[in-house]
Amino acid sequence: MTEAPSSPPPPPPPTASPSSNAVTTCLTTIVAYPDLLQHEESLSAQANQSLGAYDVMAWMAYLESVDDALDILNDGLRSLHADKKKDHLAHTTTIQAGGRTFRISPALAPGITHTLSAFRKEVRKVIQARIMVGERAVSLLPGSYKLWKNHLLFCTSLLERPSHSTRKGSEEMKIMDEQFQNQCNKNRIPPYLLSSSQNFRRYATTKNAYERSLVRLHKMPAIWLHYAAFVAIYDPERNPTTVRRIYDRALVSLPASQHDRVWDDYLAWLTGILPSVGGGKGGGKKKGDAGGGGEDWKIISRKGSHKVKYGFESPLVAEWRKRGWGYDNDEQPNNDCGGEASSDGYVPTVPVETALRVLRRFCLYDSTSREDLATLCITWYNRYGEAASLLLQLLNNEEGGEFMSPNGTTRHELWLRFADVCIENPREA
Repeated sequence: MTEAPSSPPPPPPPTASPSSNAVTTCLTTIVAYPDLLQHEESLSAQANQSLGAYDVMAWMAYLESVDDALDILNDGLRSLHADKKKDHLAHTTTIQAGGRTFRISPALAPGITHTLSAFRKEVRKVIQARIMVGERAVSLLPGSYKLWKNHLLFCTSLLERPSHSTRKGSEEMKIMDEQFQNQCNKNRIPPYLLSSSQNFRRYATTKNAYERSLVRLHKMPAIWLHYAAFVAIYDPERNPTTVRRIYDRALVSLPASQHDRVWDDYLAWLTGILPSVGGGKGGGKKKGDAGGGGEDWKIISRKGSHKVKYGFESPLVAEWRKRGWGYDNDEQPNNDCGGEASSDGYVPTVPVETALRVLRRFCLYDSTSREDLATLCITWYNRYGEAASLLLQLLNNEEGGEFMSPNGTTRHELWLRFADVCIENPREA
């Protein structure tokens, strides 16, 4: 007697993917805020002459509403940490954000919606919801420059968020936090590397988001510049090769008419020399001091072409100027630094040979910068042979026509500079 074949076991119940769980958590947070829920419902509505979820301006309004609510929550959280009476049981703080009212007290009681720790968790939930809303927007409209830029800048700003401490002595902790920030800023260390491992994961996530945005927006110079500035400032490995490859990819992807925007940041990152605030060139250089005892010719002054053309500074230059990094016109060292860190200010991170090779490429793009490269070879990199060769090219004026120096240097001053290099370093020259 043959046995009947056994039926196959039932399939396992379907499990929710991590992405669906994240969307569910995001919607659960959004539903609790009436103002944000209106935007969510408008995106899902299919009204006449309405693009629904494919409306860029609807997503931008949605993101702005979440940002406004998040700003109110963050301001309230900072005020709670600064308030000396926050530990008193009878002290209650009321905050309204996104159409929702929060009543916060150290202990739960009738009429109290959140304790301080619960309110802190609520702020983190809104941040995660904001990230998920941005991801949904760029996934539906991957070619929108406005949505990608808004989403990327928000993710970058999360790495600068201060950590709200729950320890006593808020004034002392505030002073210690400021000292910690100043010390990290002086040594060019991103504070998130020493404060939170969660922010380290955020760096990798944000870097991945930049790469995804460049799939469609590789012709947008602003995305490239923000990406390079983000990696140059927050890269935990401090690897100059990573930043250099981003700038090189930008130069390959963008047309030659937009290369000046890339080179403005590229040169600032290589040398640490920030463009002059006024946008002019030759600040600090005196025409009559280049020959004998004057040392003003050793100060490189770059013009801020980006600010002149577009009315604002490029991302890397703006961030470095805000943090006090880099050299201004009157802060550059007048002696040989050889690629080593100066006593204060800019700390070089690019190897000398790498910087020189990129600067030679820039001279092919802008031949008028050969004089500045010769100055850098003399004062910073100790490459006197290359400096003598560059000065000789300028004196021979191989391009023909009347010699014109962008820095106002005369042929007589170049001859004196060339003679000094040959006399002081005869073997290299």
